[in-house]
Amino acid sequence: MKIRFRIRYLILLGVIIRGAVNTAEAQTPAGIFRADALTYRYYLEQKWDSLTHAGKTFIRDGIDFYYLRMRMGIAYYEKHKYSLAIPHFRKALQFDPSSQVALEYLYYSYLFLNREMDAHLAGTDLSPETQGRLGIQPRFINGFSTDYTYRTFRPEPFSFPIPDAPEGKQQIPEQMHNLNLTFTQFAGKRVRLIHSFTNFKQQSTNYEKTSVRDYLFTSWLNQYQYYLNVSLQPLPGVTVSTWGHYIYLHYPYVYEKNSSRTQILYAYQNDYLAGVSASLTGRLITMDYSYSQVWFGSIHTQQHTAGIGIYPLGNLNLYATYNLNFLKQNPERNFHSIQQITTGLKITSKCWSEIGLSEGKMYSFSDATGYIVYNQENPYTLLAYATLYFLPSSRWSIYIKGSFLKGESRFTSSQIIMNQINFTSYSITGGVSWKL
Repeated sequence: MKIRFRIRYLILLGVIIRGAVNTAEAQTPAGIFRADALTYRYYLEQKWDSLTHAGKTFIRDGIDFYYLRMRMGIAYYEKHKYSLAIPHFRKALQFDPSSQVALEYLYYSYLFLNREMDAHLAGTDLSPETQGRLGIQPRFINGFSTDYTYRTFRPEPFSFPIPDAPEGKQQIPEQMHNLNLTFTQFAGKRVRLIHSFTNFKQQSTNYEKTSVRDYLFTSWLNQYQYYLNVSLQPLPGVTVSTWGHYIYLHYPYVYEKNSSRTQILYAYQNDYLAGVSASLTGRLITMDYSYSQVWFGSIHTQQHTAGIGIYPLGNLNLYATYNLNFLKQNPERNFHSIQQITTGLKITSKCWSEIGLSEGKMYSFSDATGYIVYNQENPYTLLAYATLYFLPSSRWSIYIKGSFLKGESRFTSSQIIMNQINFTSYSITGGVSWKL
């Protein structure tokens, strides 16, 4: 036993001594010269795989300097693996904080990953001359987008009135229009503001049963919305946000003065949504969490959302995200869940595709950190969409989106919920976004 122990001890000691010798040799001028010469040759020959493989070996052996990191970053950049290039450009900036070349590569790596706040932070550290050449000088408005959606609904066959039903009402949607305009601002290096204005209109068939008679009429519901998101980036890849969403709702109702005098009038309602979120972006994975509260009329909802995103290629050529939402509405005691899956794929150098699926009771629910709200009268149970993005340049894009959803319309009263009518819906959306 003692002999075996001594042998193991000597082997371990030999490994430690050999590693120390190799590290010492690597850090000598000869070791640095060898690393510099080999990676420079691979750089000139554009052998990016060989360069990254050799660079990893040299770094593992204790060799590390500015040009080694720049060449490795450029190698990953040329392979479009931007998330793998970023750590090397950041390390190069530790060796030379004034390097405009490293900052410019870092800026575009963030930009091509759609990491807007990181790109802005890197861009503010560029010299005025470089900023002018790249066209990224400070502006009051840094970007805007606008889109329009038309949606049509197809309900199952239905008929009114409902015999022996108590007082109550039911709404069956027919068509919807949605127009949105969004602006982005940066208030300093680490703070971003998003302002969004939305006009939403929906035409529906309305059935209302009162103590006097039954009413069946068609009318329009109007919504005017303002959304504000304030995001702070304390560290690269870390974002903390808070947001609020105000909705001014204009909806129809039956006004009965007496049995012979009735009118269809419009009432007003103020709806609110507020929340906070935090996100962490790594090399190939993103994680985020948000909490929000919704006040839609008499309905108060608490919502927790946890999400994860996977980018296996180190870029946006292929990705997948998964969100799990937990909601609880008063007076319910238990949470119910909504699951969301999204996948994206690059088709050509200027075209990307994305498909998504949401399943669960989407009622008094918000999505995209409160940017999208589901405050409709009828719950949606399934939503699927497909989007094509066209990017003529790195600064502006256009997209077209088609979606399909399923939902339920029910007669509701203080006593009972009945007369469920299922419906499907199709929509088309067109939009454009511009980064100034």
